[in-house]
Amino acid sequence: MAESKSEFKSKSELYERELGAAKKELERWHNTAERVVKRYLGGRTSGAGELTSEGGVFNLFWSNTNILKAALYAKQPRADVSRRHKDYMDDVARVAGEIIERILNFDMDSRASDFDAALRHAIEDRLVPGMGQVWLRYDPSFEKQTIEPVKDPATGQVMVEGGEFEMVSDEHVATDYVYWKDFLYSPCRTWEECRWVARGVWMARDQLKEKFGNKLGADVPLSSSRSKERNAQPENDPWNKAQVWEIWSKESRYVCWKVLGFEPLLGEQYDPLGLTKFFPCPKPLIANVTTTSFVPKPDYQLLRDQYVELDVVSARISLLEDAIRVCGVYDKSSPQLSQLLTNRLQNALIPADNWAMFAEKGGIKGAVDWFPLDQVIMALDKLREVKRALMQDLYELTGLSDIMRGATVASETATAQQLKAQYGSVRMQFMQGELGEFVQSALGIKAEIMAQHFQPETLIRRSLIDKTPDARMAEDAVQLLRDKRMAIYSLAVDPDAMAMTDYAAEQEARVACITAIGQFMQAAWPLAQAKPEATPFLLQVMQWLLAGFKAGKNIEGVLDQAVTMMTNQPPQPPKPSPEEQKTQAEIKGIAMKTEAEVKSKQMKTQSDIALDQQKQAADARAKQMKVVADAAALSGLPPQGGMQ
Repeated sequence: MAESKSEFKSKSELYERELGAAKKELERWHNTAERVVKRYLGGRTSGAGELTSEGGVFNLFWSNTNILKAALYAKQPRADVSRRHKDYMDDVARVAGEIIERILNFDMDSRASDFDAALRHAIEDRLVPGMGQVWLRYDPSFEKQTIEPVKDPATGQVMVEGGEFEMVSDEHVATDYVYWKDFLYSPCRTWEECRWVARGVWMARDQLKEKFGNKLGADVPLSSSRSKERNAQPENDPWNKAQVWEIWSKESRYVCWKVLGFEPLLGEQYDPLGLTKFFPCPKPLIANVTTTSFVPKPDYQLLRDQYVELDVVSARISLLEDAIRVCGVYDKSSPQLSQLLTNRLQNALIPADNWAMFAEKGGIKGAVDWFPLDQVIMALDKLREVKRALMQDLYELTGLSDIMRGATVASETATAQQLKAQYGSVRMQFMQGELGEFVQSALGIKAEIMAQHFQPETLIRRSLIDKTPDARMAEDAVQLLRDKRMAIYSLAVDPDAMAMTDYAAEQEARVACITAIGQFMQAAWPLAQAKPEATPFLLQVMQWLLAGFKAGKNIEGVLDQAVTMMTNQPPQPPKPSPEEQKTQAEIKGIAMKTEAEVKSKQMKTQSDIALDQQKQAADARAKQMKVVADAAALSGLPPQGGMQ
């Protein structure tokens, strides 16, 4: 055994050793898990506990597993991204959380949601072989765009070169399901001690060349579909492939691509995602681990003795049921008796030879001895009682109550049925908590990749935040998401409950929110009428109230605008007293009288001015006519235009 990593000549040799140690650590579990999967699919268990090629007799393990799947994951989860401390004044964090929440839920609402499919596979792997895992990766799409060169208007010098560039056209965070045999990790006692994780991806020659270049891709050895290494792939896959291990080392924060048995590394990159916890996968859904070793043990393995005994009893019941038939032995000297069963006679008599001797022997009773069906039926009844007892033991050990399986008695009261459901749910609470942590961690990784790697335009476009009352804070919210430290402290990502008893949770949450708002407004309205200046304070109290309701996040923006408008308005002047109102009325009357007098004087003055102007115009015309007449008299000519 090596004492330090420095003893290895290359990283390839180091990871060859690491992957080999991980395979050896999980080898026993892999062998057990293969048998459990076969048992789940109907393989029959012999009395010695070994699987045979015959079909299953009574596959209660399959039935219980599907009941657990339905109880744990009855509906697709919904992301809830909210302010970590419910600070109602931190509107930027609220909008940032809404952006990420909308994109997460949009991805999961799609019919082709890879997150939902990967999660369902992981849950099934947890319940059958014992461990399930998903893997998240940043998946951008590119397209070529032509950019014109940018020139300085003054000098004409090219400042930015133009040309064809590959630009990001769309972005997505893919969620890949990891087959339980294709996931390895460093041998450890707890997940917190894990140093590296790896997933195996099967790639054909063309994929290898496209991913790692023509030279390396052409040199990688491939495995046939029937080789031992390919037993995790379809047996009849016509293409030879190589299993490429993608290794994420938390110690060095490097990602390497390695093929076992092939010397050079296919690639190496430093921290491509920049995640807080580095690993692109959550802690796996894992069954029955202790702090001694982080190696799963399937649930079936803990209950194998009970399932084996149930199979044995079911096989015996089948044998006895086959034995239940009307048969017996008869006196060979009376061959006609065989016609009683072999011939389908109805209302017919069968002749008997030597009737006297036949009657002396006791007739049919003396000549025929029937198979003892009563003993077989008694044994069958006892075996069925044993089978019911074994099934009940398994229900108690697995925590499945009658009401969760849909089986109940009509005479039972509602209280008795509720107690059964509560008893079964208590047994499952720990598994539901594990699943909730798994989904929360996966959603957190997906949200962090979006915040760190999506373009700001993509975040705004896909969330449609610019179509909401919070559009003015969209850019600030995107900047908050870009700041990894602030985003971690400000936002929390949680999944909604996925159990089948939570279908009406959203409706109940909204009703509770509206009820709380109505009660608050009913209590605050009298104070707002008596003291209008207290209205902004009451609205801020309502903001604080809504911050505690998940269903109230969508209307907080509208309430914020109302509070802003009311707080920015100038305060209303106080209502005057009766004496002040009388004085104001007198002042108003005097002002109106004075205004009327001023208007009357103005009208009189304007009339006098008009009369004076008309008199002056008439005098000027008369003088002009006199001058014209005098000039005509002096010249001896008649005046032009005549005299009036």
